[in-house]
Amino acid sequence: MNKSNVSFYNLAWRWHFYAGLFVAPFMILLSLTGMIYLFKPQLDTLMYSDLLYVTPGQHRLSADVLQQWVQVDYPQAHVSKYLPPLSAQGSAQFVMQQDGRELNVFIDPYSGNILGEQDARNNVQAIARALHGELMIGKVGDRLIELAAGWGILLVVSGLYLWWPRGKSGAGVLWPRFKSRGRALWRDVHAVTGFWGALLLLLMLLSGMT
Repeated sequence: MNKSNVSFYNLAWRWHFYAGLFVAPFMILLSLTGMIYLFKPQLDTLMYSDLLYVTPGQHRLSADVLQQWVQVDYPQAHVSKYLPPLSAQGSAQFVMQQDGRELNVFIDPYSGNILGEQDARNNVQAIARALHGELMIGKVGDRLIELAAGWGILLVVSGLYLWWPRGKSGAGVLWPRFKSRGRALWRDVHAVTGFWGALLLLLMLLSGMT
């Protein structure tokens, strides 16, 4: 490398380092909350099976009849949405507005028995979704997420520049040098996994920003 290339390489390394410091906490949070949302059906089944599933009966009650049963227990609530059962074993669900709260009320579609309620804004999925989208602090959080995504793109681009082989063999570029030890091994693991995951990470960041 000539002097100008070395200088630009060091500059790219600094930007990569600072971008990593800023982006890493957001990426960890977004990864965890994204996985919670991705595995929503499995987690809901594990955590709320008593609300989501019933013993099938002979005949389902109509939505109008189920609403009457619900409003006996929630006379002051306003029904904003009805979600029919998704299977023979599934419960029906009403979304209710009451005292400034949004409630998900689950009901047995065969017997009309109320199975329970869930605060629509205070459950694992709702909290994960709010953290993932806006850090639970509104527009400021939304802007921070967008900023982190932008810096994430810089992180990937600068990382690819630092990874660029520059005449090296495939070892340490396309696969780690497992015979290395200490810092050299960790550098290879970081650079190689970063290269192979760069396209996927860019797609994730760009789609997340939109």
